[in-house]
Amino acid sequence: DKEFSLRFTDRPDSLVFWAKYSITDNSDSALASFLLHADSDMSDPAKFTKAAKPIGIAQMAFQTNSKWKRISIPFNYTTKFTSQSAYLLATFSSSFEAGKGNSNATLWIDEVQLVYNRLSQASKTQPSQSGH
Repeated sequence: DKEFSLRFTDRPDSLVFWAKYSITDNSDSALASFLLHADSDMSDPAKFTKAAKPIGIAQMAFQTNSKWKRISIPFNYTTKFTSQSAYLLATFSSSFEAGKGNSNATLWIDEVQLVYNRLSQASKTQPSQSGH
């Protein structure tokens, strides 16, 4: 729905955020799931088809020992970089498994950032060869 979406034309390198998750045992883990996809019907949990396959994924289950923790997750790209527009489906969940989990779990999220590491134009060019 164009009213509730924003097109991406770049590809982030990673997702960074601060999280605090209340569960400190092995009964569950929180989940961050960011799916960068083309103009297709995408859901999370993802049901990938040929028509609905993500361009890139940043996804990780995590625990924080009930303390604030900075988390960084790289994007893994399944297709080559193109200038095609894409959309980002972002999900944070207090359980890594959809529809299940610990009813006592609480997840706090703060300062979500998409990180873009770009080479400067100067570093992309070869140094000039002088005869000196």
